[in-house]
Amino acid sequence: MIAERQGERIELDWTARLSASRSEHYKLNTFQPLLPLLDPVLRGNVDAVEAGRRLHRALLIVLNFGARYPYDPDDPEGKSCDNAFAWYDMAIGVRASFLAYIAARLDDIYPAPTPAQRTALCAMIDDHSRALIQPDQWAEHSNHGYYQSAGLFALSVMAPHVLTDPNSLRALAIDRVTDYLNRAIGPDGLHREHSASYHNFILRSLSALIPHLDGVRDREAVIIKRFRDMMDAQAALVLPNGLSAPLGDTDMSLLRGKLPFLTKDTHNWPDRLIDLRWPKRSRRIDFLYAGLASGLAARKFKWKGRSHYLALWGSFHGQVHKHADDLSVIWSEGGVPILSDAGRFGYPEKNNPDGEMRRQGFYYDAAERIFVESTHAHTAVEVDGSLFNRRTAPRYGSCVTAARKLDVDRTIMLGGFDRADGVRQDRFVMRAPVPGLQAASVLIVDRLQSLDARPHTVTAWHNLFPCWRVEGTTEDHGEGTGVNLGEMIRVARFDPDWAETLLAHTATDRQRKAAAKIAAAVPVADYRLHVACASSGRARLTHHRGQTAPRLMGWASLVAEQLSPTCALALHSEVVPGRSCWLATLICCNPDDDEHDRPLSLSIAEDIKGDAAISIQSPIGPYSLTLAFEQEGVSIGAAGFGPVVGAGSKTGTDAAPFFIAGETNDALRAANEAVRRSFDPGSIVPGGRLRRAAAALKRRLG
Repeated sequence: MIAERQGERIELDWTARLSASRSEHYKLNTFQPLLPLLDPVLRGNVDAVEAGRRLHRALLIVLNFGARYPYDPDDPEGKSCDNAFAWYDMAIGVRASFLAYIAARLDDIYPAPTPAQRTALCAMIDDHSRALIQPDQWAEHSNHGYYQSAGLFALSVMAPHVLTDPNSLRALAIDRVTDYLNRAIGPDGLHREHSASYHNFILRSLSALIPHLDGVRDREAVIIKRFRDMMDAQAALVLPNGLSAPLGDTDMSLLRGKLPFLTKDTHNWPDRLIDLRWPKRSRRIDFLYAGLASGLAARKFKWKGRSHYLALWGSFHGQVHKHADDLSVIWSEGGVPILSDAGRFGYPEKNNPDGEMRRQGFYYDAAERIFVESTHAHTAVEVDGSLFNRRTAPRYGSCVTAARKLDVDRTIMLGGFDRADGVRQDRFVMRAPVPGLQAASVLIVDRLQSLDARPHTVTAWHNLFPCWRVEGTTEDHGEGTGVNLGEMIRVARFDPDWAETLLAHTATDRQRKAAAKIAAAVPVADYRLHVACASSGRARLTHHRGQTAPRLMGWASLVAEQLSPTCALALHSEVVPGRSCWLATLICCNPDDDEHDRPLSLSIAEDIKGDAAISIQSPIGPYSLTLAFEQEGVSIGAAGFGPVVGAGSKTGTDAAPFFIAGETNDALRAANEAVRRSFDPGSIVPGGRLRRAAAALKRRLG
């Protein structure tokens, strides 16, 4: 941002590109560079004179934007101006919140604003309110519409003396917020735009909006309920070490801070503050979140220096922020992430609307962004090596069907759906201790079946967090059939230099600061990983790290606009019509010493009934599982695991066969639809009526 003072004016270049990212240009045009200037004022860390001076400088900056980009009703999106974000839908809403705050603090500005400056600020507020009520510009399909509505609400509450009819604007804003929350928040409290980051963004925004809801009681109940539900889900989106879980379109940032606890009496706001990393009602350290309707199951545990996190993630509610990450797995042990997704990278320039990549559902043209959205950037299954077309694929809702906490160390999660690429996938994920070892393991089993009577190549990708380094070179490939005899085993050790590697791939101070915070949150692991893979048919295991050809493989974006190398293991096999293809991967945490340098062996085969028979050879002997996927769930038989609480065993050494019921995809879709109908229809204004109400208000206000 280039600023030049000219007496009582500040000139800025609002078209300046500080980087190749659209995000940085967007932030400039939403006044977010004002945050460091105004933050001490908001926190009360400066005296009245210094606060007045900071507010005065902020006023000069926003007035420069208003003078450069006045609102044109004949061009409401600003397509004819030289700045793509001048009248961009979400940018208008975010700017409106800044304008509302400055208007509310107008009498505190030092030196006092001149009459001309007051008039110019009022004109900007009027321009933004007119832009925000445009029915055709309301982005109701995504969080952009929410931020437009929140900006309009802020203007009506904090700058009512400037507006012609603030009460009508306020009512319209609250109606739109209510409508958005009923569509975007699932019955389990999860924000359904495929991103842990955006769940947190909306939650924080609501915490600032709710205290000003007096007088809209019918809508207040709806908004507060959705806020409470989101608070319940928030803890499932944060790793025990405080890092944001890399679920969907998410940067792995360090989440700290607190949000208000809501009691039924909202006049007591806030009753108390609750840590973002844990559920709002208590400091529980062991909980299972089963957000089956929205597409997330997560187990989070922390006690006496021990912690673990396991998540199964899979949903398709719409194209907004959707990655090709169906049934991906996230796993953290002892505060150290193990299985991770590639992250968000950022939002570069958009693809040609008529181009092939846009038709595949990729909105942005950078190869790095295309990579992080693709299947091979996640711990998920890729079919036929093709990109998942999010423009044409049916929106199936959720594909996470069951989650069960068996005891303190054992968790089972299930998912399954008919994929758009002609394959039925069912996934079984289990975290459990390995007999004879001192740490845990995660077993991932996939059953893949052809739905279109054609053969398909399949690849189960396993992306490790960048702190792990797989031994051997990427040219070391293993092959096998059924039984793993060691040639399909890999060992990964904690890389003590991973933080330096991460920092070496940063280019700006902002990136380096973000990378340093992430590295500081990850403790040094005192164990190694043994990764064993097996298939019911012919299979091949490959290892990728920091590859650029024939496509990007083995990368992760921990901070915005940056990729750093990581290790990705790929298990390749084939699905033939009439037979199931079973793929299994076991990742075990062994203490990193010579005594435990005994890798596991793994085998998987299909028995005569079509079920999977899995055998694992541990240091003290074999143990086995049988899996039978059924329409209503999965039947599990176990031997050698020891007693499993809640799994049918009572006193013996083995668990009796047991069944875990799962929801069907149709039932999950019905649950999502029911949430919109669960509120009094009179308390919300449906989208069509909202548009008509906005049009009427626009006519009345001229």
